[in-house]
Amino acid sequence: MSRTTHKITVRYDSSITPGMWFMAGGQRYEILYILDPYLTGEVLEIFCEVVI
Repeated sequence: MSRTTHKITVRYDSSITPGMWFMAGGQRYEILYILDPYLTGEVLEIFCEVVI
């Protein structure tokens, strides 16, 4: 079994937590960790893995 990871960049939203997940194109993406790359509160980089 392989682990596929993706980075999703979104506008900053403090309510997004690692316990959440995304649905896109019929695939579920669980959040592994979240970064505010520039510490400005403008964008978040969310690192996810596909749940099969």
